[in-house]
Parts: sequence; C-alpha cells; structure tokens
Amino acid sequence: MSSARASLRDRVSLRERRAVASLEPLEPRRLLANIVVNTAVDESIANATTSLREAMAQAAGSGADDVITFSATAFPFGSSHTITLTAGQLSIPSGGGKMTIDGPGPATLTVDGDGASRVFNVAGGANAVIQDITITDGHVIGDGGAIANAGTLLLSNVTLTGNLAEGAAGSIIAPAGGSAHGGAISNSGHLIIEASRVTDNVVRGGAGASTLAGDGDGGVAQGGAVFSAGGTLQVRRTDLVDNQARGGAGELGFAGGGLGGVAEGGAIYVSGSALSVADSSLQSNRAVGGAGGAALAAATAGGAGGDANGGAIYVTSSSATISWSDVESNSATAGAGGGGAIGAAGGTARGGAIVATDGLSILGGSLADNA
Repeated sequence: MSSARASLRDRVSLRERRAVASLEPLEPRRLLANIVVNTAVDESIANATTSLREAMAQAAGSGADDVITFSATAFPFGSSHTITLTAGQLSIPSGGGKMTIDGPGPATLTVDGDGASRVFNVAGGANAVIQDITITDGHVIGDGGAIANAGTLLLSNVTLTGNLAEGAAGSIIAPAGGSAHGGAISNSGHLIIEASRVTDNVVRGGAGASTLAGDGDGGVAQGGAVFSAGGTLQVRRTDLVDNQARGGAGELGFAGGGLGGVAEGGAIYVSGSALSVADSSLQSNRAVGGAGGAALAAATAGGAGGDANGGAIYVTSSSATISWSDVESNSATAGAGGGGAIGAAGGTARGGAIVATDGLSILGGSLADNA
C-alpha cells in the first residue's frame, strides 16, 4: 500500500514538472505612460510644472509608447489657450516608442511658432500622432512651415493655418531666389491627414536680387499646404482651403530682367509619393507664377513670367487617386512678363484644378469652377 502511494506521488510529481516545463514566458508588456502638460509656458527648467517641450523630451527619452495630454485645469475646455514657442521647433526624434500628442481640441489649444520657427520636426524612424490641436504661425526658410516629417505621422482633427515656408532671397553673390516647399507640411516619410482643416498656408519662392547680369531669377514654390517627395501621403475627410503656392519675383537687371519663379500645387504637390485623397474638399487654392523682372539697359528684354501648374494639386512621378472629393474654385495664374526695351512674355498656366504627369484616377466627387 505504501509502495502504491509512493508510485502515485511520483506520477503526480512528473506531471507537475512537465506542466511547468511546458509554460512559455510571456512577452514583456509596456504600459503607455501618460505625461500631463500643465503650463502654456514654453520652458525647459526644473520646477513644479511640465511644459509641452518638457513632456516631449520626457517621452522621447522613455523608449516606450507615450501619450502626452493636457491638464483640464490649465487648459479648460471652452476657453482658448496658446503655447507660443520661444526656443525653436519641437522635435520628435527617432529611436523611441510611439509618441502621441493628444490635445484638448483645436478651439482650445493652439501651438504657435510666433513667425520665428517651424513648429514640429518628426525625424526619420520616428512614429507620432498629433491630434486635437491648432498649429499656426510656423515660419521657415526652406521646407515645411509648420511640420517637417521624415518618419511616420498621423494628424487627426488638427487645424493648420497661417504657416509660411519661403525661399531665401537672392543676393549679389547668389542672385537667384531660393526654392521653398510645403507652406504647412513637408513630407518625405509616411503621412496621414484625417478629419482636419488646412487653411491659409503659403509657400513662396525667394525673390531674385538685382544684378548687372540680369540673373536674379525668382525661386520655385511647391505645395501651398503640403509638399511630399518620396514616402506616402493620405488625405481623408479633410478641408484644404485658401492655400497658395507663389513663385518668387524676378528682379530687375541691367542686362535683362530675372525670370519669374514657377509655382506648382496650390494645395498639394507630390513627387515620387503615392497620393490618396478621399472624402475631402479642396477649395479656393491658388498657384501663382512669379512676375518677371524688368530690364534697364537699352535693347535688353525683361524676364519672362513664371509658370503656374495645378491650382489645387500637382502630381509628378507618382500615382494619385482622388475619390469622393470636391475640387472647386481653385486657380492657376501665370506670372506677368517683365518690362523694358523689349517686353517679356508672361508665363504659362496649366490646370486650375489638377496637373498629373503620370497616372491619375478620379472617382466621384466634383470638379467645378476651377480656372
């Protein structure tokens, strides 16, 4: 009897060991950290408050997925609050987890570049969500007035308004004006814009400089709202209204006027990116070529006006699908030719609504009153 009980215990013990040996370790779970912003001051100092800049630095350093929210006490719903940047753009670096900036609503919180810097920079390899805020008054010489994205970025219920990217002005040493891309956003990564409003943003080519040689051409401007080169761009349930791409002005020259800068894509410019626009509205956007410069010397010609292509959208080296979207009242206007002893011709305008040099698919929606 005693031997039988011992044998039973041995069999039970063996089953237990096998059960324990068959258990596989669970993957480590990372809990989302909730970092709360409780001041509208743009600061990075050790005190009792946490600014948006400090919250983003904390999230970037955690190595985990983090959600940044805003204190209902400091940012109460129903009133308007502005974080004005005083130390340059806010950066989302690569190498960390997914960073989500979850605002209290576009009418409640505005992040303002104060006309002095871009607002957000998303590095290559970064993964970010920005939602429920307004982004305004970003300004940059070059690309992406409000946002430069090289990573993976989702913008949801965001208002982007009053941002500017402009080319550098020409100089005696380098007379041609610089190019500019993306009045609100410059994208080379993967970008989704959903349920948002993108209005009154401008990309402007730099003005040429006056020279004896007459080579102060205006700079190129591409993408009044969004410029995307490489990567992907998806726009859904979003309004893009009153954005502008404006070519830089050619300057007067002794031996001839500078050429006006080319303007392409009053709202969206895409090159080498897969573009999808769905359930959206593109209205009253403009591409405006720069004016040619005048010539001063006898028997010399003014500069030709800049071309304007795609009042709403310009697509090249890319495929584009536009579905159930309204593209209305957009325009492309060529720049005037410069005066002088020999007057120059104005530029050429193409596609008040859309110019696509490669594949374009349009399903449903409206194309109306474009010029």
